[in-house]
Amino acid sequence: MLRVPKRTAALAPLAAAGMAAVLLVAVGILGARGATEQASGTDVSSLSKSILVATYVEQLETNRTELMAQQDSERAQAAQDLQLPAGVDFGPGESPGAIDEQISGLKSTLTDPSVTAADIPAPELYWYEDGFFASLMVIDWQCGWLSTGIKQVEANDMAGVQESVEMLYSLQSTQYVEAFPEYDAFLSEQVDPLLQGDTSGAELFLPNCVN
Repeated sequence: MLRVPKRTAALAPLAAAGMAAVLLVAVGILGARGATEQASGTDVSSLSKSILVATYVEQLETNRTELMAQQDSERAQAAQDLQLPAGVDFGPGESPGAIDEQISGLKSTLTDPSVTAADIPAPELYWYEDGFFASLMVIDWQCGWLSTGIKQVEANDMAGVQESVEMLYSLQSTQYVEAFPEYDAFLSEQVDPLLQGDTSGAELFLPNCVN
């Protein structure tokens, strides 16, 4: 069953700001996403280790709750807006593993007497542009319709190919296309050739998808 595009480590920091910079659809390059910031406003010298750890853990748990709420909201809306081909599913959501690892590491310091409050670094908090999680759903959707189009060409189902091409073009009338500045190139290089029975361009995109 067709599923998700290949993705980088969950909740990895973004090397360059801006969603459009990393979602390079035409060539299928998916970079690390999001951004981090050091939690601030805590006077380490005035806190015991246990209080400091509790403060940092609370900051991380709040950060995780906000991110997961953003993801749940965006995925629910995208699932309503984007129709998938038969037999295709959206991939799973992103995991807050990097945040959970920090929480686990902080809690482990409580049982290590060699670690002082001064040794404990401020946690990295994560944020994502509005629409980031929805854009991952769009990539799933692209993969699904493009793979379906290839199969239809191979089966000589040109009416089906026409439908798949029209579906891929329909993204242009939605707000989701704003996250994909190279979408016109994707259509001309990967999608349009399907109408002539040419799957070579589409197949170049498929390595970004996981069956």
